[in-house]
Amino acid sequence: MSINAEHLSCVGNVYNGIEILSFTGRKSVGKKSIKMRVMCDAKCHCDKIFNTDFQNLRGGGIKSCGCQRKGNHKHGNTRNKIYNSWRGMKERCLNPNNMHYENYGGRGIRICDEWLNASNFIAWALKNGYKEGLTVDRINNDGNYEPSNCRWTTHGEQAKNRRETKNKTSGVCGIYRDARDKSVRYRPYIFANGKNIWLGGYATLDEAIAVRESAEKKYWNKE
Repeated sequence: MSINAEHLSCVGNVYNGIEILSFTGRKSVGKKSIKMRVMCDAKCHCDKIFNTDFQNLRGGGIKSCGCQRKGNHKHGNTRNKIYNSWRGMKERCLNPNNMHYENYGGRGIRICDEWLNASNFIAWALKNGYKEGLTVDRINNDGNYEPSNCRWTTHGEQAKNRRETKNKTSGVCGIYRDARDKSVRYRPYIFANGKNIWLGGYATLDEAIAVRESAEKKYWNKE
């Protein structure tokens, strides 16, 4: 198998968090049945550059440069988790078939050019507060995924910044307008302890806002 345009188009692609840097030629592998394999230089999760079998890498058979087999599981796993976060970000913004696309790419949320490369995103994450259990969050919920608008937060903190969905028509974050019940029209709620906590029903929006603000002080320590 020779190196062709299809191979060259894969330069920059990332498989299992490993980025293809360049193609280096062909190499014979195997003892009983010798096969010619296309080889490439690739950048591992641990930043080491190594030469490997392109087909095996693309097919999922190559997980690292060998660092994970050498006991460096924690380092490799951290980069894998950041890579999965990057992949999810791309899916939400760039794949119209993704179930969350409507609330991201479908409403104009974009990924900056720098972060279209997984290595750049991983480098930013490691330098800007990534810890296990945190998720990437946009500070301005209507802004793009880019270094100046992103941070690492817990799921609960991210929920505070979540935009109103279409069925929450009160116009105020954390208050659901129930059109079915005229006596109890506004139902405030808050995300805490891993779930939505409903705070009762109120006839006026002002009452519901007051209850919601009290809940923010109680559950989020928000002044």
